[in-house]
This record gives sequence, C-alpha cells and structure tokens, in this order.
Amino acid sequence: MNARLLMMIFKLGLAGLLAGCHVEAKKSTKAEAYTYDFTENQCATGAHSSNSVPGICAKLEDHVLNRNCAYGMRASKYQSYNCAVVLGSKPAALSEEVNLNCDSGDCAYTY
Repeated sequence: MNARLLMMIFKLGLAGLLAGCHVEAKKSTKAEAYTYDFTENQCATGAHSSNSVPGICAKLEDHVLNRNCAYGMRASKYQSYNCAVVLGSKPAALSEEVNLNCDSGDCAYTY
C-alpha cells in the first residue's frame, strides 16, 4: 500500500474513534418544587411554592402570607414535611392554640 492510502485510512479510523468517544453529560437544572394552595371554610391561602423543604416550611407557618387561612391543612402539611426538625425548633406559628371564630358570619382564626 502506498503511504497516502495508509494515511487516509489512519485519519478515517482516528476520526471514527473520536466520534464514537463523544459523551455529553447533561446536568439537571430543574429544582424540585414544593407547592400548596389550600382552601378551608371558603378561605384560601393562595398558591405558594419553594424549591426547598425549609423554604416551604417557612411559608406554611406564615399566617400573613397565607391570609390566616387553612390553618389545619397547613399544620398537617407542616407535620408531613417534619418542619419542626428541618427548621431546628417548633415555631410558635403552627403550634399555638387556634380557635375558629364564626360569630360575625366570616370565619377567621384567632390566636
């Protein structure tokens, strides 16, 4: 074989080898979202989300953010995420005694 033909075979083989070794690593950029949107006794929290458990725990315990709505549903979700452990203490916001006050026709939680 002549040198030119050998060089062409070598280049084709090398190109094929390099093409076969191409590996593309894809990283996931989408964070898992934690969301809730509760309605209890015609009182809605609105939709809230976070990309972390500590973040959603902080939102669940925020009465103002949640329009003082759906306390029972928020407390249940708070417990399911083990937020007291995640946040390092048992926050007063979801551990206080809560009473439902419906005397005026509009039900609201009192603390």
